[in-house]
Amino acid sequence: MENLYLIDKYLGVSGSIPSLDKLGKTSFIKLKEKLKTKLLAIASEIVIMAAKRSLVQAKKITVDLNRQTDFIASAGFIYTSDQDKACYEILQDFQSGKVMDRLLSGDVGFGKTEVAMNAIYPVVKSGFCAFLFAPTTLLSHQHYKTLKKRFDPFDIKVFKLDRFTSSAEKKQVLQNLKENKACVVVGTHALLSVECENLALVIIDEEHKFGVKQKEKLKEITQNSHILSMSATPIPRSLNQALSSIKSYSVLQTPPEDRMDVRTFVKENDDALLKEAIARELRRGGQIFYIHNHIASIEQCKKHLLELFSTLRILILHSKIDAKMQEEEMLKFENKEYDLLLSTSIVESGIDLP
Repeated sequence: MENLYLIDKYLGVSGSIPSLDKLGKTSFIKLKEKLKTKLLAIASEIVIMAAKRSLVQAKKITVDLNRQTDFIASAGFIYTSDQDKACYEILQDFQSGKVMDRLLSGDVGFGKTEVAMNAIYPVVKSGFCAFLFAPTTLLSHQHYKTLKKRFDPFDIKVFKLDRFTSSAEKKQVLQNLKENKACVVVGTHALLSVECENLALVIIDEEHKFGVKQKEKLKEITQNSHILSMSATPIPRSLNQALSSIKSYSVLQTPPEDRMDVRTFVKENDDALLKEAIARELRRGGQIFYIHNHIASIEQCKKHLLELFSTLRILILHSKIDAKMQEEEMLKFENKEYDLLLSTSIVESGIDLP
């Protein structure tokens, strides 16, 4: 009874109050049947699409093992056995003559992006284009920087396309794609509306963040292109497709050599404990992520943290902040101009900070 104040009235998306059903009520049974019909229709579309793709002749991708070895050597670290295996399986898919639909699963920091770059390299070197989809502009920008740094020495052009890309930059990307020039384009949902006849590979990062219809729309647009989906937490539908052989499946289970174990503690909310944890990290010379998934009260949370640590340098980050400012502020955080990142769940999508 003392927690009754935690109960809120649920409002629908449009602000309307939803009607409630009873389990045995006729209207609830009809609703279940309607939903079942829709799910069966979606499942049928997925199977039909997979069957059509299995009959398509894929674009011919030439894999030069010597050049591929040089690219791997330039990574600056030794691949894990799982990374080697995943890269080998992808290259085998390219040489099979059939279009690939592969799910790559692995924990955060296990090297999924590096495996994806190994897939991109032979595609672009064979004269084709590759698209890399990310669920947020922040992650999209991070991938753009990573790929550009990695591919520049190999003379591979990397572009970025999202809702904050300027008109001039967008025009340059579209012109490049229209002329069928080999390149890599990193972007968000904005890439869904882009047409590219020379497209040979589509990579979907944080696969679980994209809706079923969005992913299947990608397949409709690129029926003769290879697809690589990546996720640390694959959705049950994707896993089921992998187990049913509709998708191929690669998994990264081996952590990199310098990867340390993550320790997780679940405690009651306590200012003294919070103060101790922050102080310990500051003494270590490290930085802190503080997740507060409520934009309306995030400033109040910052005020509370400053009451505990008056000199704490706090960066606030959420989806309503302009993407350009997000990128600039995250760069400052990376350069240790802030001690603590107070953020919503926007940072959960694979943000890479050493």
